[in-house]
Amino acid sequence: MAIACEFKRILVDSVVISDKWSLTPFQVSTSSTSESHSTILATGILHPPIVKKVDNKEKDYELLCGNARFSSFRNSFPDENHITVLVLYPDVSHEEILQCLLDDKLVSGKFSCMEKAIFLQYCCKYLSLKAVAKIFLPPLDEKPQPYVINKLISLTTLENPLQQSIHSGQLSQKLGIELLTLSANDRMKLHNLFLQLELGGGKQKRLFTLCKDLAFRQNKKITSLLAEDEYIAILDHSEMNEPQKGTSLLNLLHKQLFPESSNAENDFRKRVNHMELPTNCSVEHSPAFERDEISLTVKFKDMGQLEKQTRRIKEMLS
Repeated sequence: MAIACEFKRILVDSVVISDKWSLTPFQVSTSSTSESHSTILATGILHPPIVKKVDNKEKDYELLCGNARFSSFRNSFPDENHITVLVLYPDVSHEEILQCLLDDKLVSGKFSCMEKAIFLQYCCKYLSLKAVAKIFLPPLDEKPQPYVINKLISLTTLENPLQQSIHSGQLSQKLGIELLTLSANDRMKLHNLFLQLELGGGKQKRLFTLCKDLAFRQNKKITSLLAEDEYIAILDHSEMNEPQKGTSLLNLLHKQLFPESSNAENDFRKRVNHMELPTNCSVEHSPAFERDEISLTVKFKDMGQLEKQTRRIKEMLS
């Protein structure tokens, strides 16, 4: 797509700053931008911001993308009155603007999940769902299917702290979508616990599932469930660090949700302990005690030691 544009030095004060096309309307750290303050001081702007010529009595240009670069330039060179930008002309179409936003972001780095969601939300304001899927999903490394657009855009309805966590990678896209099935208070409560307890993706998913299932069984909100004394005692424990609190909380929730399984697990561990096995041996049961089989694992120092014990192992198992 050939777009009518040109690189041009313009007055810094002739540009109006706008979040109309921003891919990160929530506040994020600018420390990871492609051209930081130190880079701009050393080399200037290697990747100029993009502006659009507008008919405005006060300003001549609207900043479309490159807000962080524009701000860094102003901070780095407060006495500089001019800046080099890529100027799009007033008759540029919305599709062409969207293409510029896409290309600008792909040059500076990959889209985060939230940036994809926000970009696609802009696209759907001006193009059909089918057109957006065909034109813009392949460059975003997504399947060109309309359902992908709807799934991603749904993330923009999350609260800003959750959007920031998805943007930074602290929260996965999949779990973000699942959190939409909860009330705002419940998902904010879980999100705060994810951060407080320093939970990784697997433990985040487990906490979400356990809380959701247990709250449903007890006909409670998750916020009410976690406000009970036994959970508060874990979260306020003065001697446990945050990861330890997370493990204890998950164990308690599992015990509450699966009391029979927890009792069976305790009985199994007692019986194993009574065997007084050597430290190089471990015993495990089948998942959820679905089968009666038991696995015994024996660690050997090296292959030589294993070879020496092979005959005895065979005799034992015969």
